[in-house]
Amino acid sequence: MANNGRRFGRTDVAFLIWIGVLVVALLVVGIVLYNKSAEEVPNPTATPVPSALPTETPNPTEDPSEGAGSDYVYKFPRPANVSLNPNLELELTIGGNGSDTLTEVVTLRDSYLFGTTNSATGDFQSKTSVDLFIAVVDEDGQLKKTNTFGTNFDDYVILAKPMVKTSVDDENAFMVVSKNTEEKNTIYIYKILEDSLSVSSCKLTLGDNITVNSGIAIMDKLYLGVSSEEYGEKNGSLVVINKDLEIKSSKLVEDVEILDILVTQDRAIMLGNTITDEGNSTACILELSLDNMSEINKVSFMDKERIAMNMVPAPDGGFLITYHYTLSGDKKVGVVKLTKNYAVEFDHIMAGSGYDDVFVEYDLGVEGVKGYHMFATKSADGKLLTDYENICVHGDLNDTVSNIFSNMKLTKIVKNGSNYIAIGEVYVNGSIDIKVATLNRMMYVTNEAVFGGNGTDIPVYAIVNSKGELFVFGTTTSTGGDVFHNFGKSDVWFINPYLE
Repeated sequence: MANNGRRFGRTDVAFLIWIGVLVVALLVVGIVLYNKSAEEVPNPTATPVPSALPTETPNPTEDPSEGAGSDYVYKFPRPANVSLNPNLELELTIGGNGSDTLTEVVTLRDSYLFGTTNSATGDFQSKTSVDLFIAVVDEDGQLKKTNTFGTNFDDYVILAKPMVKTSVDDENAFMVVSKNTEEKNTIYIYKILEDSLSVSSCKLTLGDNITVNSGIAIMDKLYLGVSSEEYGEKNGSLVVINKDLEIKSSKLVEDVEILDILVTQDRAIMLGNTITDEGNSTACILELSLDNMSEINKVSFMDKERIAMNMVPAPDGGFLITYHYTLSGDKKVGVVKLTKNYAVEFDHIMAGSGYDDVFVEYDLGVEGVKGYHMFATKSADGKLLTDYENICVHGDLNDTVSNIFSNMKLTKIVKNGSNYIAIGEVYVNGSIDIKVATLNRMMYVTNEAVFGGNGTDIPVYAIVNSKGELFVFGTTTSTGGDVFHNFGKSDVWFINPYLE
């Protein structure tokens, strides 16, 4: 039977292919438009990942080759991260693509962090191999701004002190004392304004192998206890620097290594070790007039086997002084109480041996009972962190009670109401982590927790803010665990632990 319809030819095949290509093209365009619109809709359940790069680069400052600031102050803010650890409210890493190490923390309204960095990108912008940094973290754990500064050599922080303004025209500032690896007889003093983080500096050259053992800022002056060597003899100096970075006065004290300084209205009271002709050290108190730097009093108060360490003022005008004591090869620690006239009121030597560090705090207590807490860290067997014990001696003058309150290398004790919080290092699963322990007034542990990741986490400083929250600052090399993100080899790490 004949077919009366039109034959299916090449034109029809081409038409169908054209239709198919058009349909595929329309589908591709639709998918692209759909994905684009989905990207523009925010996900309310997503957790924002913080950027390591600043959003602004204002405020050009001075040339860092002269010990001034970097080209820019980096402003953020970048909030801390909410942690999955139930005992960790917030955590924040601060750093760049290199090694960033925290050294000092000063707390005013915000927390001001000081340390060293060799990062070229990220939160810090180092211009030489190792520079100094300042980072500002507010009470809510937000990073606000950072700045870097230093010399043309590798720098490191010795100490940082706040200098509170003395008139309405002034601005709060920080005095940072540093050295570098090349200039052995020089220290640098930097003044950093609180709001702008702008940097100015001066330098002090004094003898050989200069070291700064202590410093205190009172009103508009910085007082430094400096040790140096001259022709092989170790001497001490008290150096006074004003807010304009002018060296106002300096007093050389021969054969005395200055360890700690207390400043009254008209006097400087310095704790030191006198170096005798036989090479022995004897602890002494040196009192100087701030008017003309003349010596008012010099008192030796311990025998040659006791090496003074630090000094704390007592509420009655006296002093608590810690010391190392070596007897027949055993290393012990102790505390001596001096009256305001430098007479020995009591002397307590810690039982046992093998002590590595000691510090003391005077505490009036919740009932106003006069007493002190002395904290000593000892190593029971070698120097492994698993062997460290922290012993506290607490009491009223000669009435003392001792107890071991935690098994970690102690870094800091902070007071929270009538209780205390201990922060230190602990060795867990092959790495060092941060341990936090809550203690009652008699220094017995009521709760504890460990924080860290797969690397080394070292605590440096801790505070309790006005809201009663604990902030711990340190350095981390971890890339997991409680550490949300590590920008480089090591970062500054801030955590907000929560322990009931």
